[in-house]
Amino acid sequence: MLSGIGDRSSLQSHNITPLIHLPGVGQALQDHPMFFLDWEMLSTFHDRRATLSPTALSTSRSEFSATGTGPLAVLYNSMGMGFFRADDLFTHSAFAALPAAEQEYIKRATVPLWEMVTMLPCLHPAAEEDKTYLTLFCFVHCVQSKGSVSLASEDPKDPPRCDPALLAHDFDVVNAVATVRKVMEFVKTPALAGSVVKPLNVPESESDEDILAWCRANAAATWHPSCTAKMGKKEDEMACVDGNFRVYGTQGLRVADMSVTPFMFNCHTQAVAYWIGAVAAEKIVSEYGLDD
Repeated sequence: MLSGIGDRSSLQSHNITPLIHLPGVGQALQDHPMFFLDWEMLSTFHDRRATLSPTALSTSRSEFSATGTGPLAVLYNSMGMGFFRADDLFTHSAFAALPAAEQEYIKRATVPLWEMVTMLPCLHPAAEEDKTYLTLFCFVHCVQSKGSVSLASEDPKDPPRCDPALLAHDFDVVNAVATVRKVMEFVKTPALAGSVVKPLNVPESESDEDILAWCRANAAATWHPSCTAKMGKKEDEMACVDGNFRVYGTQGLRVADMSVTPFMFNCHTQAVAYWIGAVAAEKIVSEYGLDD
């Protein structure tokens, strides 16, 4: 339901319908479930902490301002990111229960099932300033869970009710467990294992039960909310906008952001948002002859 959008007389003067029924608005909310795991490491593992002392930070800032080089050109300005497969999930019953088209898509060689990001500061509240940490963020892709966004009241100042429904679908659950387990295995590799002092924020063990319990306690959204104003054909009851980003049942109202995507993209959504904005701009420019 879209209603109460602005002053009624103002809406009518702009040919905008003040009340329409679109059941898809706010539905099918999707986001990438995110987790971060932390280990305390030997002080020799990296020199991030050394750059935070007042003297070192002042020197680093001067160097970065003058030449764009030095520690600040790396720390807090770059990160290692990888997108990975998890083909062992293809034999799981949760995968077999997915629609055939979804299974075919997920099996494509270029479709990631999870992502890991490194070279990040430790964000855990128990981290101590004089210790060195390894923090690994991981994200679950090919999301199947669907949440919602709705109004809390008629007062526009009240925050909306947002439920991303993270890990509500069986496939997302098994994917999250597999993802976190692979991150834990990564830290056991020879390049890292010898520098680990102790875990700070990880599951108690690599059992499915312990990993899932930890995931449910630590899951967070990745700030990639999508799909709550689906673009689709008019006969699709859940579609909210047409191929020109125009809201069905209105005049003079369009939506051009990640909410119009009919499914969740397996990437960081900034690039997709740019693409949506560019396509919408081209359509509006063409429709109104603004390129003359």
